[in-house]
Amino acid sequence: MKNYLEQLKHLLKPEPEESEDRSGLTTARAALLLAISQADHDESAPERERVMQLLMRRLGMPEDEAIQLLEEAAESLDQSVSLYDFTRDLRLALAPAERLKLMEDLWQVAFADGQLDPHEEHLLRRVNDLLGVPQRGFIQAKLRSANAAS
Repeated sequence: MKNYLEQLKHLLKPEPEESEDRSGLTTARAALLLAISQADHDESAPERERVMQLLMRRLGMPEDEAIQLLEEAAESLDQSVSLYDFTRDLRLALAPAERLKLMEDLWQVAFADGQLDPHEEHLLRRVNDLLGVPQRGFIQAKLRSANAAS
């Protein structure tokens, strides 16, 4: 009887298509990386390069796909009202360790040009709060990224 009820629940509960769901998360991740690179109003070449490296390495995509993803992310970022649009789904879909790794990636973008701008750090704090990463993890991600950058 229990197995029958579980099957019935599964049939009645529509699930999003995996590719659609994953695509939205990928765009959200790229948009956050891009937002950090633009936070100081001076998107430097090292920051842009770091964003590309992270997208290609973390998502396993070739350069041309990463460029296309960045274009989509830039458009989404321009149309967005707030960062909540991007962090909401990531917070729900990613495990705590994955959200922490995302924060570390964001810090790497901020440190890519050799200096941390106050606007970048402020935006990183906002994103961290929206992703629900504990303060301790936020600081650890910052320190790991700062050490890797130097």
